Amino acid sequence: MWSPFLIFAILASASARTSETFQPSRGWALAPPITSAIIVAGVTLPNRASGKDHIVRRHKKRTWPTHVFTLLRLCDPIACAALLQRRTMNARDFVFLGMSLVGSLRHWLWASKINLNDWTWELAVSVAVFNFWFDWTHAQNLLRKPRPLNGVGYAGAACFLAGSALESVAELQRANFKRQSPMGTLYTRGLFRFATNINYLGYILWRTGIGLVSAPPHTLAYGLYHAVDFRLRAIPLLDAHMEGKYGEQWRAYISRTKRLIPYVL
Repeated sequence: MWSPFLIFAILASASARTSETFQPSRGWALAPPITSAIIVAGVTLPNRASGKDHIVRRHKKRTWPTHVFTLLRLCDPIACAALLQRRTMNARDFVFLGMSLVGSLRHWLWASKINLNDWTWELAVSVAVFNFWFDWTHAQNLLRKPRPLNGVGYAGAACFLAGSALESVAELQRANFKRQSPMGTLYTRGLFRFATNINYLGYILWRTGIGLVSAPPHTLAYGLYHAVDFRLRAIPLLDAHMEGKYGEQWRAYISRTKRLIPYVL
């Protein structure tokens, strides 16, 4: 797998070059699809080929990486607000900043209350950096193409709220079960009875929602990237892990349950 910091350097360089080559608005419009393509090539496909996941699946919580990650994530809405204040802000800007703040707070909730796996320094910094880049490119596109909040924006806000609630509620349900149940017991209740990766669906929805609010269609690339990443990398690697950990429990569960979209897929 490519180093996360090498990938970020490539992203920054690629976006700078497109901004020089095209008009500024065009350059930042290309940043989301370029970012998505680079991460698929540098992370998704290599991890899928090697069978090695970047998630450290062991129950050992490190305090300081979690605190630093939370602090870095909370800087995102502040930095984006400072950028957008270069011009008169409109309703679309405020909705986006609200999304950025909610996303940061939800990451604090996940890192401090939900996640039971080891959270290393590399993960803490790289995940924070990539999330900052996603929010920053959204804000740059908003800055260069100010538009009133229309029906597409309202649909994006609804998509963001639904996805955020779906992901957080599902993961809180599972985390509470794990804390109260003996090791080796597979969780198949709550929202996870509808799809084995229902939390991934929530994630795709809220990422897509931000893209609908900021500057579609280019900014929809992030939601599409995560859908591709989950399908090609995350779900197959998780299947291998769960098969080894739960055996017949897992095989029975996936035989009767949809994988991502309840009743559909």
